[in-house]
Amino acid sequence: MWIERIELEGFGNLTGEKIEFREDRLNLVLERNEYGKSTIAEAIWAVLYDYPPGQRTSESKLKERDARKPLAAGTFKACLDIVHKARKLRVVRDFNEKTVRVFDRGKGDCEVTGEFLSGPNRDEVGLKLTGMSRDLFRRTCFVGQRELAEYGFAGDLDLSALLQSIADGSGAATTTSATALSVLEDAQSHFSYMGKKYKVDRLIAELSARRDELSERVARLEADRARAGEDLRRLTELEKALADEDKRIKSAEYFHLCLEAAELDARLMKAQERLLRVSDLKRQLGELSGCENFPIERYRKVQELWTTRCARLSDYERLKGELDAKEKHVQAREMEIRERWEGLSQFSTDDAQMIASTARTLQNVLLELEEAEQKRKGELEQVKLEKIDLDNLSGVRKALLNLDARDIDDAYAYNAMINSAREQIGECERSVWRARMIQQEIDEQRKTKAASYRNIAILLGFVIVFLAAVYAGVVVGLKLAVTHPISVGAAVCALGAVVTLAVNCLLIFQARAYRLADYEKASDDEQRQSALGQELHSKIMGLEIKLEDIARKAGVANGAEL
Repeated sequence: MWIERIELEGFGNLTGEKIEFREDRLNLVLERNEYGKSTIAEAIWAVLYDYPPGQRTSESKLKERDARKPLAAGTFKACLDIVHKARKLRVVRDFNEKTVRVFDRGKGDCEVTGEFLSGPNRDEVGLKLTGMSRDLFRRTCFVGQRELAEYGFAGDLDLSALLQSIADGSGAATTTSATALSVLEDAQSHFSYMGKKYKVDRLIAELSARRDELSERVARLEADRARAGEDLRRLTELEKALADEDKRIKSAEYFHLCLEAAELDARLMKAQERLLRVSDLKRQLGELSGCENFPIERYRKVQELWTTRCARLSDYERLKGELDAKEKHVQAREMEIRERWEGLSQFSTDDAQMIASTARTLQNVLLELEEAEQKRKGELEQVKLEKIDLDNLSGVRKALLNLDARDIDDAYAYNAMINSAREQIGECERSVWRARMIQQEIDEQRKTKAASYRNIAILLGFVIVFLAAVYAGVVVGLKLAVTHPISVGAAVCALGAVVTLAVNCLLIFQARAYRLADYEKASDDEQRQSALGQELHSKIMGLEIKLEDIARKAGVANGAEL
């Protein structure tokens, strides 16, 4: 609780006095002796607690209340302006009338005395404001000059002597100011806070650090409030869009109702035409009923007409019931529309066309908003899957706001082209790998065929040599008249070797020519895809340079962060 000001309209020897007290400061009242300093202090607790009935002063037989009455039976009244739990109050006590009133200054001096009374004439103002009884408050929070003198404090310090001299107009003897200085020094060394004892300077440092921490927290809360304001603005825009959509729906509903009314009018006109036709037929039948010898062929036609008339009449009754129900519905809707939409009687065709055009435009905008919302949800899900902190992206968002729409579109386009080029590079690498695998497969198949062809040639050579040996043996064994049989065998062996060599060369050539077209196609694909991959790498480098330029414009570190 902080006492801001005390006003003494009449208390003791003081009349019309106003004393203000500074907050968080030591307030020292310097006046001559017998001015009324103790009277001011006593007035504080007297306004809070009033004088107990029947209690007398120690110096005389007067009651305490009577001892402080102003001279000449003047006004005996005082008031306090206090701040209690961030609530500004004014306590006004009239000692003559023995009444107390409490006003809330923060609510236009609204009287709240009832909050501080526990019953009729049960004054608990001081108890509820300080939390202490009258006697406890006087012993702990209110110390008079005479009570301080009992401690026998002798001030040896110059400051103590100066304050004593100023306060009491005496020397360095035991005075109220010296005792007060001792109490203040002791309070500074053993200041009680939160159930513990602290030095005042240390407590002030800790509280200052706590205040700085709370200031930072308040700054963060202010930033959160700013972000909440931005969200509120967006919510307002969405509400406005919803209101426009509601207007569009109501306009469309009105047009549908107009169409239904026009359709009902058309059906009503047709029904009226049929009623006129039925009336005409009835009139003709009435004229024919008086004729004698009515022709039989006419009778059949009349009978058919009568049957048709009955059917039409039943249709008429049914349509009339439907029309009545529709007409009541239309009237109700018309009344509702007239009440809801004033001035629709002056609604023209141009206005309808303009509203229809506006409705189509709004519908297109809503579709675009829905697509953007779906895209935003997809991007948000992707961001959540990537475990990216959205709060850390506020700087990136501000950087993107600094970009022009054209730069943003270019950045999207460059990013899409880079992703496409990377996909193409991956496809090129897969194509090169497939071409190389095809070449390896053809090489393996060629080696296998060459080995098989070589074995066939060697086998053929052995067969020819064997046949030559058999021929030489037959010739020698039968002693045929063949000149130089050995030479003939050698010639046959040489011929076999030549044939074997020729066959081997032919087979090796065929093995090397195996799947030559596929091999050459795979080689061409490999070269072409490799060249395309190099071109795509160069293209990606150029696009990344352009993204770096846009990132520098936005104030972002690099193109990847952009």
